[in-house]
Amino acid sequence: MFKAEQTVSSNLVARDLEGSSSRRDIFYKLSDGEKLRSKLVVKCAFDHILIVVKNLERSIEFYKLLGFEHLKTIQRPEDRVGVLQLGEIKFELMCLPEGRETYRTSRKITDVGFRHVGFRVDDVEDVYERLKGKIQFDSPPRAIAGRGNRMTVFFKDPDGVEMHFVQE
Repeated sequence: MFKAEQTVSSNLVARDLEGSSSRRDIFYKLSDGEKLRSKLVVKCAFDHILIVVKNLERSIEFYKLLGFEHLKTIQRPEDRVGVLQLGEIKFELMCLPEGRETYRTSRKITDVGFRHVGFRVDDVEDVYERLKGKIQFDSPPRAIAGRGNRMTVFFKDPDGVEMHFVQE
């Protein structure tokens, strides 16, 4: 259940007044005070992120450096999947069998689609100092333009998936 108001667009504010088993009633309050009601098909909750990797063991070790716990590895005929968890976040790392072709196209920041994963931390400088010899950062931590005192530092996992730590 949302406790705080969430801005849906410049005119709407969504408030989850009461959740039901598999549907939620969301009331939208227009800027003039009029309410609209909408039904979501399913409850919204984050479940997991799946990332295809080239080397499962190497990737598991990398994510353990970030604080993830390796819960299990699932062996299937078509692939192997490492399941990791950090707090409420689950990552599934899928490794295809040797010889199964994978490819990666380079993407620009303006391309449509998934861009990066952001991890909120208390102190970006501290995390950077502790990990800078263990993972490759794109640059030292920097302020996020136009975002007050927010700081960030970007890095990539062993297969080039972009990520960053962000400090509020």
